Amino acid sequence: MGLHQGTKDPALFAVLLEDSAALIGIGLASTGVIASGLFHINWADGAASVAVGLLLTSVAWVLANETRSLIAGEAVAPIVMERLKEALSRVDCITDLEDVATLHLGPGAILVALTLRFRRDSTTDMIEDAIREITQALQKADGRIAYVYVRPSDRAHQSSR
Repeated sequence: MGLHQGTKDPALFAVLLEDSAALIGIGLASTGVIASGLFHINWADGAASVAVGLLLTSVAWVLANETRSLIAGEAVAPIVMERLKEALSRVDCITDLEDVATLHLGPGAILVALTLRFRRDSTTDMIEDAIREITQALQKADGRIAYVYVRPSDRAHQSSR
């Protein structure tokens, strides 16, 4: 499980990790300096420096792991996909939803690409209105929806809803 189950904003968990690492690092460095200066343990200062380096490397690895999906692109979480599909099911002029593809473009922006079939009797104006309705329905389902692309289906028409 990742640290960012409810968000794609790396700043939220970066602050926690970096501040914790800073406090732990101060403790490690202090321990090394005290052990070296007061108790004459010559290797303690060097060991503390190595420990701080390992701590910072670990924090960097965790941050990179948690944010790599934003660099490579990631689909929305299943719960968000369910909300999007539920919103689309309420749009009347759609007769078949063939595919929904999503992509996080950043912490607050999601792209949705739809392949769907409209009613056979739909005019261009009706389809334009439907696309506006689809976009509004998706944005109401999740405020991070920034872009909606609609592609009509290439499959032969089957029975309507």
